[in-house]
Amino acid sequence: MRSNFIWKVILSGFIISYFSPLNAQAGKKSSHETELKRTVSDIRESILKKDVDHLAQYIGPDGLDCTDTQFSYAEVITALKDKSSPLYLSLFNNKLFKKKCGQEYPDEYPAISDHEFFQTAKDLKVEVSDLEPDWVKVKIISSVKHQYPREWTFHRVKGEWKITGGILMRCSCG
Repeated sequence: MRSNFIWKVILSGFIISYFSPLNAQAGKKSSHETELKRTVSDIRESILKKDVDHLAQYIGPDGLDCTDTQFSYAEVITALKDKSSPLYLSLFNNKLFKKKCGQEYPDEYPAISDHEFFQTAKDLKVEVSDLEPDWVKVKIISSVKHQYPREWTFHRVKGEWKITGGILMRCSCG
């Protein structure tokens, strides 16, 4: 008799915890996590195709920040279209990015463009961390030894995730 009572208490505890507001928040997080992973995948494809115009759709309306420097949306778009800018090189031109910026990177994690990173990455893993409401950090990890993970900051603007930081506007941010 007593064991039936214990099982009923355990079962009701599971039912209550499943439908609690905390679990509803977990569902919300996984919902935006799925949405963010889709956005990251689309950005990855834009980088692999070197599609500057499509990539520009994902830049936040306030532009990008690089450590403590804010670059306006107009500055970012101008840099995206300038094939000699550090932004363009860091995204699309591995050879010139290494030549121009390689001295700022350690031997363990050499300078590598995002295009090269995505082209050669293995077993990509995407981790999403909430920072505050409508702000997240996304970490993109490759199992390739000398590929430093990409860390991008996103902000939800009018229902869409926009990248606001982590993409290089100069040789390095940090």
